[in-house]
Amino acid sequence: MLTGAVIGKMVEKPELIIPITFLSHFVLDAIPHYDFKIKDYSKNGITKKNIGEILIVSIEPISGIILTVALAYQNPNLFYPIMLGATFASSPDILEFSIRKLKIKKLVALLNKNHGHAKNKYFGIAIQIIFCIASSIILLA
Repeated sequence: MLTGAVIGKMVEKPELIIPITFLSHFVLDAIPHYDFKIKDYSKNGITKKNIGEILIVSIEPISGIILTVALAYQNPNLFYPIMLGATFASSPDILEFSIRKLKIKKLVALLNKNHGHAKNKYFGIAIQIIFCIASSIILLA
């Protein structure tokens, strides 16, 4: 999301923001990072057993939205390109969630084809923090 916001800020032609940010999601997904897995969600959906995990997983996108909007307000003349970039950089995850709900396994496999999972969750989380800090610095510049 934040990388998409950076792209939205940096790309001067608005018509290029959507394809570049959408594709950037897949490029960044190839870098090993941590994806928190929710137990039994794919089988049972939201249950009393996994609600805590769902709340933990929700922290990342919610904080990303808050940070992106806050940083976009720091660049009022670029607010819309930044938000457009953030939205389309996140759209593959929204698509994947929808496709999983519709149980279209071939499309899920296609979306995750080059997904890099960190073998060590702390290394994966560190990579995400580095990208978050770097993106925030660029957006504040």
